Amino acid sequence: MTQNNIDFIAAKSGFDIVDKLMKPEGSKEGMTPKEIESFINKSIGVLSSNGVYALWLYLKASNKNGDGNGKINVVEILEKCNIELKSDVGESEEDKIINLSTDLRKLLFAKQVLEQIFIYARYRAKAQNALKREDSKKEDTDEEKQE
Repeated sequence: MTQNNIDFIAAKSGFDIVDKLMKPEGSKEGMTPKEIESFINKSIGVLSSNGVYALWLYLKASNKNGDGNGKINVVEILEKCNIELKSDVGESEEDKIINLSTDLRKLLFAKQVLEQIFIYARYRAKAQNALKREDSKKEDTDEEKQE
């Protein structure tokens, strides 16, 4: 069944962003929940201040975002939300993002959807950070009980 509810897709995409960026247990790759929250906040700032293309560039250039834009793919996210990204010039991600600006309604809708996705991601990262703090407090009290 295809899901057409944009809010559901935004929430799922936001959660997926955090899960992709999260450092797996015992791994050196990835970020902590606090680092993810900071990265997401910066991404929201870039999107709000400078727009969709600037966000795409920021994610492409960010070394915290894995291999180039491999972890957070703006084009893929927008296509999941049924936002058509066609380009007459070429089929590269950049061409698709630039072509988005030819339709103002579509561009503003895409920006609004991306803002919602990153807000959901921020809340997910905050929740993960709170869980991590609770776990560390629990471990501290368990160690005190053993002594």
